[in-house]
Amino acid sequence: MQEKCQFCGGVVNNKTVSLDLWKKEKLYVFKNVPAKVCEQCGEKYFSSKIYGIIDKLLKEKSKPGETIVVPVISLKKFADEAEAIN
Repeated sequence: MQEKCQFCGGVVNNKTVSLDLWKKEKLYVFKNVPAKVCEQCGEKYFSSKIYGIIDKLLKEKSKPGETIVVPVISLKKFADEAEAIN
């Protein structure tokens, strides 16, 4: 029997994904993370074992395999327009 998404009811399949995680104002990107992913809405489910591994890596301050530069774009000057949308 196929697993169903808790949010939309879509079919959930095993995949390998990337996980972006913020901790203490630092962005960490984990690659090749085993997950269950909804085909319909894209919701990702991770096992407690995976969360444990990630937590351990963060606590050990493991050296990253690579480092990337991430552009940061502020919408502060568009705040009035954004409020109008809501």
